[in-house]
Amino acid sequence: MSPTKQRELSTELSLAMEEQLGYERRFEKAKQELATRFDFNLMDAFRVFDWTDRGYVTMGEFYDGTKDLGVAASYSEIAQLFKRLDSDADGKVRYADFRNLLMPKVREYELMVLGRKAYSGKYLSRPNLVFTSQTSYLFRNALEAALSHERAIEAIRQRLKRNIFFNSYDAFDVIDTQGKGYVSLWEVICFVMRLAEGLFTTEQGICGCGRAAQFDGEVRPQPGRQNLPLRIRKRTPAHLLNP
Repeated sequence: MSPTKQRELSTELSLAMEEQLGYERRFEKAKQELATRFDFNLMDAFRVFDWTDRGYVTMGEFYDGTKDLGVAASYSEIAQLFKRLDSDADGKVRYADFRNLLMPKVREYELMVLGRKAYSGKYLSRPNLVFTSQTSYLFRNALEAALSHERAIEAIRQRLKRNIFFNSYDAFDVIDTQGKGYVSLWEVICFVMRLAEGLFTTEQGICGCGRAAQFDGEVRPQPGRQNLPLRIRKRTPAHLLNP
């Protein structure tokens, strides 16, 4: 790869990451606000969609539940989010997928959510009878933030697709300077901070970008360690950046 092309790819990739991390921070803030609500728990939140308590929801049920919450979004936008949540592409979003969507990444807020059990009741599918009005509002706000995040990331993917000089695998090689076929979380952090110094205030947002990709293991960032075992494989750019 020529030095000129490497610089162009580095610039394009850093701009894309900057935008993605910005939306990731806003989404994380919405999840944290929801986590602080004493009556919020993820199982009852999932039952707003899975009102038959089967452990999964279809696209139709996900759409109906989203609209029942008052979320302002089109069918295609909701379907796009559903597609991203459907981890095994079988047309079903399971509780684990839903949990990964709304669980905060900051440990303090994650523990708040994990410490709450589901309520029992006859009308679990109706959020106004399970959660307080403020919690229902923040639940809706978090889902709208998720949809806004997905819309923005798709716009970034489409922009990169229109750039005839951008190739996701070449872009990956800009970070994977040693040609290992994977990059550690620390390498991603170093790349972003080197090219966009001062734009990102914490590692948390960068970790959000990494956790949106497919990786081996669940390892939290530890400042000062340069050999974090979290690895993003070379297939990741296509997963993150391709439409």
